[in-house]
Amino acid sequence: MTTYSALITDLQQWAEDDSTEFQEALPDIVALAENRIFLDAPNILEFRTSESGSLSSSTKTFTSTATDIRAVRYIYLTISGVNTFLEARKDDFIEDYASTSATGGVPKFYCLQNSGTTGTTFLVGPTPNSAYSYTLKYTRMPTRLSTINATTFIGNNYPSIIFKAAQFESSIFLHKEDTMKALLKSEYDSQIAKLVAEIDRSYLEEDAIGG
Repeated sequence: MTTYSALITDLQQWAEDDSTEFQEALPDIVALAENRIFLDAPNILEFRTSESGSLSSSTKTFTSTATDIRAVRYIYLTISGVNTFLEARKDDFIEDYASTSATGGVPKFYCLQNSGTTGTTFLVGPTPNSAYSYTLKYTRMPTRLSTINATTFIGNNYPSIIFKAAQFESSIFLHKEDTMKALLKSEYDSQIAKLVAEIDRSYLEEDAIGG
């Protein structure tokens, strides 16, 4: 495992650069490294969660209490014991679709409308004609390493990946030679590929049991 302070120290020692400019850039470098990991491995099992609730009849929106949605995996309605998955569409499509329907029905489409500190609002279409139960599966925002959050799931479980990603981001900031940047990127790519393969196996296992 690695902590925020340990990662900062390791990067300074690796770079052999004690300049104020580099030290001040390190928090942003760590953030860029985390962003790279989250983009390259978006389905880390630890960050996948769900919420259940009910749509309101004759109301085309519903608000989830989730305030930490990074990406929606899927939404389904449970009707008479059968799960019906909604299709993601743009809001203008759903609005146009709803306007051409004289009456409501079983929703087929959804889009994320807005999010804030109190929850996340979704638009569905057609407008529900009953109070259907829904399940929202999503990937939550990961906790980031910082002076406040000394440890995180990534730092605890994948310290070599966060270090390698931070090395690569540091090499860009420090204008290292292209051969050095290419080597670091290749080493990072190799490690992230193993993580993605691990995630894919977990993904199949979880979905096979209804996760």
